[in-house]
Formats: sequence, structure tokens, C-alpha cells
Amino acid sequence: MVGLLLRDPSSAYYGYFHSQMQRQSEDHGFQLVAAAPTVRGNLVDELSALERLVRLGVNGIFLATGSIRPSDVESLLDTVPMISVGRPELHDEITAISYDEETHGEIMATNVVNHGHQAVCVVNTPMEVSSSESHRAQAMIRSLKSAGVVVEVVEAAEAAQRMSTIQPVLKLLKDGRVTCVMFPADYRALQFVDYCTMAGLKIPEAVSVTGVDGIIPRWQNVGLATLRLPVEGVAARAAQVMGSRLENPRQPVTHETLVGTFMPGHTLATAHDFSGGVG
Repeated sequence: MVGLLLRDPSSAYYGYFHSQMQRQSEDHGFQLVAAAPTVRGNLVDELSALERLVRLGVNGIFLATGSIRPSDVESLLDTVPMISVGRPELHDEITAISYDEETHGEIMATNVVNHGHQAVCVVNTPMEVSSSESHRAQAMIRSLKSAGVVVEVVEAAEAAQRMSTIQPVLKLLKDGRVTCVMFPADYRALQFVDYCTMAGLKIPEAVSVTGVDGIIPRWQNVGLATLRLPVEGVAARAAQVMGSRLENPRQPVTHETLVGTFMPGHTLATAHDFSGGVG
């Protein structure tokens, strides 16, 4: 039996990821039991969820959360094999099968630059909220700046305070300072698109918008320009590595990354098509 520490089963991404991990675990001959952290206000208690899995006596644990710190799990590394799945992992003693967020940020930035945008807003998620989103956003910023693009950075607020993110972005649009807004996750981009729709702003006529993950079903309906994360490939490889480690726990630590695919959609237009529209 192997445990899965899952950050937020209610989200479309984590729900789909869970289903893929369940399928791959069965295909590799072991049972999967999931645990999610208890959420109280802004406090997400991931350590308690991890400790619940350990008390269950699982033979291994998949860490599928973007915010738990390597230092939080160091004391357990000698107790049970752990594999970090889907998120960037820099700890030398934790095996990781993750998305290549550096490359993902570069891919999205390159496509924005190729559409002629020279003034771009990037919404940056703090590392303590999501290491995956943070790595993507930082890669976007570096790539854009290296291409000579003027970058305006807006710090992402908690989901319950979405207007704290949207308002400064709208101010940039009103002042004519950006022609494209890049988000490190589709759900953040779709929230912004929804607000623009309610405010009578057409996408991409008023502003181009991009996201990352390609999992949320609505991205196809909206035609969001995004990057489809290789969820299936990461889940399959993680299950394969876990199965091998259950047979031989003394295998060396490895860090592997997989790259997703750009999905052009309809929300990324060429910069000369920009008409503004925020009054």
C-alpha cells in the first residue's frame, strides 16, 4: 500500500492527477490511499496529513503538493520511501518525477514574444503558496526580460482574495502599460477572463491572456492559450519508479522532468491587434 499526499482534491487539476495516479498504481500492482490536508482559514496542515499516512503503515509515499517544504519531510526519509510528483524538487535525498517548469515558463514566454508583445504582465505566485506556479512565473519573467520585453509583475493573492490580484492587473491595462497578461495556472487565468467578460472587456481584443496546465475542462470552451502538463506521463513514470523502489529501497535518488505541449487557443493575439478597452 502506497500513500498519496494530495494538496486539494476539489480542484480540477488535483482531481485528474489523483485519477491518473490511482490508475497507474493499480497497473503497477500496489494499492493507493490518498490523504488531503486539513484547511482552517489560510492554514493548510499538510504535515498532519503526511503523518496520517505514516501511521497507516504505508510502504511508500507520493508527495503531490506544491507547498510542503523539503525540511518538513527530512525526518521521515529513513522511515518510508518518498517520491515528489509533479512539482520541482531540489532536495538531494528526495526522488522526483516532475514537470519541467523552467522550460514551461520559457515556452509560454517565447509564444508571447513571437506574437509581438513588448509589455507584459506576469502574475507571480509566492513560493510558499505553490512552488510549481512560482517556478513557472519566474521562468516567464526571466525569459521575457532576456528578450527585451518590459515586464510588470503582480503578486498573486490567495484564491479567496482574487480581486487583490485582478485590480492591479486592470490598473496596468487602464494605463496602457501591458498588452498581455500571463498567469502561472489556468484557474487564475480563467478567473481573470470571467471578470473581463462581466466588465464587458473582450479577450483577446482588450488584452491577451495565457495560462498553464490544460487540465480544467473550461480552457477548451474559452479557448485559453495554455500549456498542457504531461500529467499522464508523470503519473506513469512515478508509479514505475515507486514500484522499483518498493522492491529495492536502496536505489539512488534521481530527479526527472517531463515537458508539456503548448496549446495555442484563441486568447493570445498579435500585439498589433490590441485595442485596449479598459475605460
